[in-house]
Amino acid sequence: MAKYKKNQLASHIDGLLKFLSQPTEKANEDLALAYFRKTFGEEFTRQQEAKQADGYSPGSFVLELKGSKNSWLSGLFQGLAYQNRGLDFSQIVVAAKEFLAIWRVEDIPEKIREEIASEDGAPSRIGTKYAKRYAKKRSALLKCAIWNGSELLTPLLATQPDIISSRIKSFEKTLREGRKVRQKITIGNFSTHLTQMKEFFDPKNPIKAVRAFYSMIYAWSEHSTVSISKKNMDQATIGGELIHALAPGSRARFKEFTESRYVVPSDDGSYDEYFARFDEALDAVDKNFRIKHGIFFTDLNLSRFVMWFVRQHIPELGKNYLVVDPAWPVPGFVDGRLS
Repeated sequence: MAKYKKNQLASHIDGLLKFLSQPTEKANEDLALAYFRKTFGEEFTRQQEAKQADGYSPGSFVLELKGSKNSWLSGLFQGLAYQNRGLDFSQIVVAAKEFLAIWRVEDIPEKIREEIASEDGAPSRIGTKYAKRYAKKRSALLKCAIWNGSELLTPLLATQPDIISSRIKSFEKTLREGRKVRQKITIGNFSTHLTQMKEFFDPKNPIKAVRAFYSMIYAWSEHSTVSISKKNMDQATIGGELIHALAPGSRARFKEFTESRYVVPSDDGSYDEYFARFDEALDAVDKNFRIKHGIFFTDLNLSRFVMWFVRQHIPELGKNYLVVDPAWPVPGFVDGRLS
C-alpha cells in the first residue's frame, strides 16, 4: 500500500485515498463519504434519501463504493440500475480498491441501458447479473469512462501530493461540469419537491407555493424555462403561466430550481392525480393549515364508489341533479372512514 505525504494533502482528499487503499474497512468507507460531503455539500445525499445508493447528487451523479477492484463492473451496472428507482443523474462514479472512475450514462451502450431499464429488483442484484453477462466487455466499458484515476495509487504518485491534488481537482471538475439532467416530479415524490419549493414564497403564507405548483403544472415540462419579470419583483412566468408572490430576492433561485426539474403526468397522460392529492400538497408546505381551516378531503376511492353507486339508482344523473359532494353524506362514513 502506498504511503502518502498526508500533511501536504487536504484531510478530505487524504480520506478518499485511504478508502482507495483499504475500502473494506468501514471507517475508510466513512472517510470516502466524508470526501463527497465536503466537496459537494448538501446536494450530496445517500441511503434513504438516495434509494439506498451509496451516494447521489440529484441531476448530476450516483456513487457506488465497492471493495475489490474487480467489482467495478458490477458497481457500474448497479449505479445505472438506480435509474429504475427514480434517481435522475447523467454520470456514474465507481470507487473501489485502487480504482476510481466516472462514466456518462449516455456513453454506456444503448442496448445495455435498455436491458437494465427493463429489470426489476434490487440494483445490487442487477449489477451482479450484468457484470457476469458482460464480463467480456470489461475492457471496452472501461474505455468508455470519461475520467479514470487508477494511477492515483501508484507508488510514484504517492510521493507527489501536488500531482495527486491536481488529479483530484480534475475529478471534481469533471463531475461538476458534466451535463445535468432534470429531476422528475412524480405522484410519488411531488410533496417532497413542494416542501423544497415553499422557500421561494412568503414564509408567512407558504400556501402560495401550492397555488404556484398547480398553476405551473401543465406548463412545467422537460424543456420549459422561467422568465423573470423586470417590472414586478414578485413575479415570474413559465410557459405563459404567471407565478405570483415570490419572496424578495428568491426569483433567481426559483428559476434554477424549476429549470432543474419537470412534472411527469400519470400513465394515462393526465395530471388528475396531482389534483386528487391536493391535501398532500397542503400538508407538504403547512401541516396545520387544513386543521386550522377545517379542510378535510373525502377518500378518492370512496368518492368513486359513491358515484358508481348513485349512477345505479339515478341513471339521469347530471341532467336533472347537481352533485355538490359525491361522497357526502354517506351513512356510516366520516371523512372516508367507517364511523
